[in-house]
Amino acid sequence: MRVCVIVPTLNPSLLELSLLVSRVKANREHDVRVLCIDSGSRESEIIKCFADEFISISPNEFDHGGTRNKAALLAQDAEILIFMTQDAVPIDESMVARLIEPLGDDVVAAYARQLPKRDAKHLEAITRLTNYPPVSQIKNMDSLKLLGVKNFFFSNVCSAVDRDQFFSLGGFPEHIIMNEDMAFAANAIRNGKSIQYAANAEVYHSHNYSLLQQFRRNFDVGVFFRDYARQVEAGKVGTAGARFVLDQVSALAKDGRWSIIPEAVLEAGVKFLGFQFGQRYSLFPVKVRKKMSMHSFYWQGRK
Repeated sequence: MRVCVIVPTLNPSLLELSLLVSRVKANREHDVRVLCIDSGSRESEIIKCFADEFISISPNEFDHGGTRNKAALLAQDAEILIFMTQDAVPIDESMVARLIEPLGDDVVAAYARQLPKRDAKHLEAITRLTNYPPVSQIKNMDSLKLLGVKNFFFSNVCSAVDRDQFFSLGGFPEHIIMNEDMAFAANAIRNGKSIQYAANAEVYHSHNYSLLQQFRRNFDVGVFFRDYARQVEAGKVGTAGARFVLDQVSALAKDGRWSIIPEAVLEAGVKFLGFQFGQRYSLFPVKVRKKMSMHSFYWQGRK
C-alpha cells in the first residue's frame, strides 16, 4: 500500500528524526514516503534531507489540526496516512506494517503503543506503561459504557488512518488547542466507526516535564475538554483521572518506591489544578491564559 508518514517539525532532535525516518522507510511491505511540514526550524535545510517531501509554513500558521489536514491534502497519492510527532522513534522497522494491519471494514484508524525512553523518570515511565498496556483493543460505541472518556483516547504521536475515511469524516478539527486526535476519534466512533489500539506497533516516546510544564499542559487539556465536552463526555474525566492516580500510587508501592509517592501525589495535584483552571479559562484575561498555557500561540488574536 502507498503510505505517507506526516511529521510536523519545529527544531527537532536530528538524531530522533533520523531514526524515525530510517525505521519507517526500512519497511519492505509498503511504499512509504515521509512528508515533513516545518514551522520555522533553525536547521530546516537538514530536515529537508530526511524527507521525501518538505513543506515550510510560518510559525504563526501552525495549528494542531489544520497543519496536519494541510499535509494530508498534499499527500494525494497515499492510501494510508500515518501521523507522527518528531520525537517518536519506532522500536524497529515492523512498526508501519503492524500499525496499518488493523485498518479495514469499520476500523478507520489505529494508534501505536508508546514505551518510555531510556531517560524517562520513574513517574513518566509508569504513566506510559499505564496508558499504553501490552494488549490491543478495539474501541467503538459498544465499548463507550465500559471505558467512558477513555473510549475516545487516540494519539497522533503515532497513528494511522485510511485517507479516504479521514476526509469523509472531516479530518481533524482546526483552531483547536490540542487533542485534535481525540476529537477525531470521538467523531469517528460517534459515526459508527471503530478505532484500534495496536499494542504490537511500538514507539519510544516520553517527556520529563517539570511541575510547571505539567500545569501548563493540563491547563490546555482542560481548555480542550471545556470546548469539546459534548463530543468526549468530559463529565467522566475526573473519575478516570482519580483512577489513574490510584493505579500510579499502587504501582509505586508494589515496586517499593515509597519515597516517590509524595512526588506522585504532588504532581497529580498540579495536574488537577491545571485542568480545573483550563476548564474555567473564560474567567481569565487572554494575557493570563497565555502564561498558563503550554500552547500560548493558540491565544493569539482571541478575546
